[in-house]
Amino acid sequence: MANNHNHKFEFLEDDKLCSLLREFFASVRTKQGKPYSRSGIVNVRSGLNRHLQAPPYNRDINLMKDTAFTTANRVFKGQIKKTTRESYPKSETKLTMTQADIDQVYNGYFIPNLDHPVALQHKVFFDLMSCLKQKSRESLRDLKKESFSIGLTENGQEFIQKVDSDSDTDCDGKDCIVAEGGPGCPVASFKKYIANLNPDCEWFFQKPNIGIFQNPNDYLHGCWYLNLPIGKNTIGVFMKEISKSAGLQTIYNNSNIKSKHYPIMIN
Repeated sequence: MANNHNHKFEFLEDDKLCSLLREFFASVRTKQGKPYSRSGIVNVRSGLNRHLQAPPYNRDINLMKDTAFTTANRVFKGQIKKTTRESYPKSETKLTMTQADIDQVYNGYFIPNLDHPVALQHKVFFDLMSCLKQKSRESLRDLKKESFSIGLTENGQEFIQKVDSDSDTDCDGKDCIVAEGGPGCPVASFKKYIANLNPDCEWFFQKPNIGIFQNPNDYLHGCWYLNLPIGKNTIGVFMKEISKSAGLQTIYNNSNIKSKHYPIMIN
């Protein structure tokens, strides 16, 4: 508060003090010449308030609440918003997976590893995220084996649909997974995943039983998954793990999976 102003700001009348505070809040910097953080500038204002109220000044004022300092607090709030914008800039346009990366995920990771519990689970997750509406980490964690049903379309194609979907008798093509054929068929992967889940665990996303897959001959024996659900935080990074396992240069997150990704890929 020194600058070129009266150093005895403690004795300024409210209107003059407000004017000084407006200029101060607009230009205050740290000793290193950098703008204060949000918490930092809040602490500065609180410190000034305590300084004025404490002996020997004993000012009966409140810099945060008194109407005499309304305009100063407007400048203060403007600086808070500016600091927040600079510290947390708006995210750039959300990434969308390229077709080349989708191809690499399926051909380079999913399809060659359908006999491994982690890759199979990742593929089923990707297929669900591509076709179904329920995408939050919390809701995915709450899915159970009985959350889905398998039916036939009018054309005789198998489809998977959530049992609480608006259409529970036929697939409307908007919130279901339809059999596409080929090694990457989502329905075939789903059925294989369900068949290998731990029968003692009700949850859809179960922890893979990695221990039984130390030897390739063990792939067709034993339970693929443990009697343990996967937590929402683990599910939340599935797409990052898929990106790494597929050797993608771009590391995607779950929100980058767009609807109907997989049918574009499967031949």
